[in-house]
Amino acid sequence: MYVKDDEINRIFNEQNWAMARKYYKDNVISNMSVIKQGNTYHIDGQVTINGQHNNCQVTVDTSGKITNFLCDCANCQDNKIACGHIGVLLLKFYSLEMSDIPFQFNQKIEYKAKIEAFERIQEEKIINSKIQVAKDLIDSYSNYQEPSLTDTNIRIIPNINHSFNKLLISYRIGNQKTYAIKNLKEFIKNFRYQRTVSYGNMLTTNHNRHSFDQNALKQINFIRENSDFIDSIDRFRSIEINQYNIDEFFELYLTNLDINILFTTIDHDNIAINIKDKDDYFELELNVSDGQLIIGNQYIYCLENNVLNRYSLKMSTITKELLSVLTKENIIVNKEDFGYFGKYIIDQILPYISITGVNIDDYLPSVITLLSYVDMNNFGDLTINLEYRDEEGNILFDGKYIESYETKLPLNVDKALALIEDYANYDELTNMYLITNNDEDIYYFIKYVLPELNQYCDVFVSEDIKNINKPRNVAFNIGIRLKNDLLEIDLDSINVSKDEIQGILDSYQKHKAYHRLKSGEFINLEDQTISEAYDLIQDLNISSANVEDGKILVDKSKALYLNQLTLDSKTIKFSRDQQFQELVDHITNCNTNQYQIAPAYQNILRDYQKDGYRWIKTMSDYGFGGILADDMGLGKTLQMIAALEDSKDKVSIVITPATLILNWQDEIKKFSNDLKVTCITGNLAIRKKLIDQINNYNIVITSYDYLRRDFELYRDYRFEYIVLDEAQYIKNQTTKNAKVVKELKGTHRFALTGTPIENSLAELWSIFDFLMPNYLFNYNYFKENFERPIVYSKDQEVQEKLKKMVEPFILRRTKQEVLSELPEKVENTIKIAFNKEEENLYLANLSQINDKLQQALEVEHLDHIQILAMMTRLRQLCCDARILYNNIDGPSSKMSACLDIIKKAKENNQKVLLFSSFTTSLELIEKELRKNDISYYVLTGATNKIKRHQLVNAFQKDNTTVFLISLKAGGTGLNLTAASIVIHYDPWWNMSAQNQATDRAYRIGQTNSVQVYKLIMKNSIEEKIQELQAQKQDLSNIFIENSQNSITSMSTEEIISLFKQD
Repeated sequence: MYVKDDEINRIFNEQNWAMARKYYKDNVISNMSVIKQGNTYHIDGQVTINGQHNNCQVTVDTSGKITNFLCDCANCQDNKIACGHIGVLLLKFYSLEMSDIPFQFNQKIEYKAKIEAFERIQEEKIINSKIQVAKDLIDSYSNYQEPSLTDTNIRIIPNINHSFNKLLISYRIGNQKTYAIKNLKEFIKNFRYQRTVSYGNMLTTNHNRHSFDQNALKQINFIRENSDFIDSIDRFRSIEINQYNIDEFFELYLTNLDINILFTTIDHDNIAINIKDKDDYFELELNVSDGQLIIGNQYIYCLENNVLNRYSLKMSTITKELLSVLTKENIIVNKEDFGYFGKYIIDQILPYISITGVNIDDYLPSVITLLSYVDMNNFGDLTINLEYRDEEGNILFDGKYIESYETKLPLNVDKALALIEDYANYDELTNMYLITNNDEDIYYFIKYVLPELNQYCDVFVSEDIKNINKPRNVAFNIGIRLKNDLLEIDLDSINVSKDEIQGILDSYQKHKAYHRLKSGEFINLEDQTISEAYDLIQDLNISSANVEDGKILVDKSKALYLNQLTLDSKTIKFSRDQQFQELVDHITNCNTNQYQIAPAYQNILRDYQKDGYRWIKTMSDYGFGGILADDMGLGKTLQMIAALEDSKDKVSIVITPATLILNWQDEIKKFSNDLKVTCITGNLAIRKKLIDQINNYNIVITSYDYLRRDFELYRDYRFEYIVLDEAQYIKNQTTKNAKVVKELKGTHRFALTGTPIENSLAELWSIFDFLMPNYLFNYNYFKENFERPIVYSKDQEVQEKLKKMVEPFILRRTKQEVLSELPEKVENTIKIAFNKEEENLYLANLSQINDKLQQALEVEHLDHIQILAMMTRLRQLCCDARILYNNIDGPSSKMSACLDIIKKAKENNQKVLLFSSFTTSLELIEKELRKNDISYYVLTGATNKIKRHQLVNAFQKDNTTVFLISLKAGGTGLNLTAASIVIHYDPWWNMSAQNQATDRAYRIGQTNSVQVYKLIMKNSIEEKIQELQAQKQDLSNIFIENSQNSITSMSTEEIISLFKQD
């Protein structure tokens, strides 16, 4: 039904209308009737609140005009001011439809009768509803037509209505023709569930994001976020704009050209506070000359004649709290408190709000200016002398403020005093504020506090203060000289005494902003020169406390790293003595060093191998160790043998995996006629006898395992060279293998490995700890300052620093760089699909594993052994289900594909290396090879050293087609160039292991193109492992192959992704 807005505004004050809206929500109408007689609606009702009954009568004509109203309560003035009881009847009347008249409502109907009537009505409604469902289905099916959807870019047009002192926004939807959105709650549901809805003949749309233009989507988001404010009195057609959403509303619709309201952003002078003198107190009343104030969360607004004005943020921030109170009620302030009220509140709001009524000038702050004079006294204290002046410049008083002026001092003066008192203490004797006996506080006050203080008062500083605020920079000269196998670093300065350098560095280490010299001058610690000098000392892991008279001593192994730091420096001047420069030149250009190669090796060594030999000799001459990290198959063993040939008058030792002992012996005998070599193998008695005879040989070869057991027998020997082959065997620093190797006595230490880092930086540290103990510092320091920042924080600067430290001691060449004559290597990834039975079995296992994984995640505990077991089970299913299940007949899809490759190889007289992580896979392949009459050898971890040696030699010479090798047993130290096909039956996370296995065939001596096949089951964990391999590069790439990739480790998300079902 209809009631004019003007009529509501005529008969209701704001307080009574607010009460009416509250009553409506509380459902307080006891009974009510509406009848129509002629052109007039007669409304009679009773309102019950807290047991109090009030009877009301209202008449409204058909034009919406209220012609009469009456209520028996004290708040109703007949036909003048309507009460909340009249208002609640009008709100109920407004919510009725024409079809509801005549209307009768009574809450006092007997409860039982009401329930029975209700149940009858409900039953009838349910039956009718079900009947209607059937009819609707008939109509729907009989009249169904494919809906013709309206084009995209549908618009939403907002409409503002100011009704019953409420600001409401409703919407229309469409393009050329628009339709009212009659229920915003339904609209939200339609959009959430992407329903197709017809609004009329010209608009049928699916409510998804693609159907609306960008402006409409922003408005839809506003509607959804403000669903709590959808107005029920207006039958869910509109949203009430109130204090909670008006900020968002203004920002959204400020630039909307369709909305029927104007927006402005002006600080109008239409707000006033009238102050009345009530003898003992003042009463403050808010007057808004034009419009209605709306106070939002951030801003204040004024609505007048379809114009919504937003006041500035500064004005809103200062006045919002005060206006929030005044819009609800007047404020009463005791006269004894009004001085503070005037100072802290009225003085701040005066630029924005007019003050009317009684004169309150006596209660407002005076025009007082504070002057601060800052100086240094003869005792080194900072002094602050204050003067308070009136607007004519007359001095009112000085020093500490007088309490009688408390309410007269402007806020800026208060802020200045508070700031000063935070840092300085008032001295009654001098009548000044002082900062005493603390250089750091003085410097901080001058540097950072004075600029802030200057915002609140006038600040004057002496020349001494100005000089402190301009501290001196330090100019460093650093000399480097090589002295008795140590590097002496001499820190000097042209403008600071040497004995003060340590103090400067100490102050920088403590993160001070300055350092005060003995002369009283201040040094600027923010200068880049000091930062570079401190970083240099830190990079060498030297405490500034150890810098005596500007001198530092470090091991000469840091020479190349130190030289790089000097090249990177931008502000420090370095000088180097001749010996230091020669050391750097010889190591960085070791290829040009004139080391005579023994005639026996002149025609054997390739050019890059001669360079490797010279690198080993150069490092040895300077007492350094090194890692020969050439690509697999480039002859690291031969380069080392050539270097050992030069030291045959002394005993050297080679430690190698047990499986490679005989291989080293063969290689030495193959290339040298002069070197006497022995292998320390056999039982304890034999080994002990051989160790006793060490001095009869030039080279001793033993394994990591034997050395661990026999270490006490080696204690009295000192070797010329200690060589570790496959040095990754000592990657775990805590193992006995690593510990005993590092305790061997020797002059020169070298490590041979194609993979000095397979999984973590700790492996690199362990190898360097063998080569040059403490070069990478102790492990705790390395872990905190290198490993953690690089691995967990992805710190590129620290990563680059570590790279500079290790690069000079690692020689790495790849096949692509040095072997242009090596035949092509072609890598093929063969993706194989599961058959239906295999797929079902795989998915069933995957589902069980995911359940277990979810349980582990819920308790936030991922057991890596459990994860490995899960991965292993899925990988075995990819290889062949017969590994896990006994009731399966016939080879798997992968096995069949593998056999096809092997059969073709046999037809073409090609030899095949087949690697697998699982010996159970190799056993199943054996059976299939026997069935197909294909010859093969098998090498696993169970194969002893002699048998292994025999198998390798046999495969290189005879016509056996396939060599089955377990990945861990045969990934290193084998020369199998007779094969031209490599099959990786299953992938593993460690790419280094796979590459090493491939390089058993793809190495020096290979004359045929090498085909590498990686067999991967589609939509399986194998495919996901391969994807992660593509994302992650081995750690060694960063420090050995100059790769730019980041160091990463396997995260929880990556683990979960392995088991994700596509």
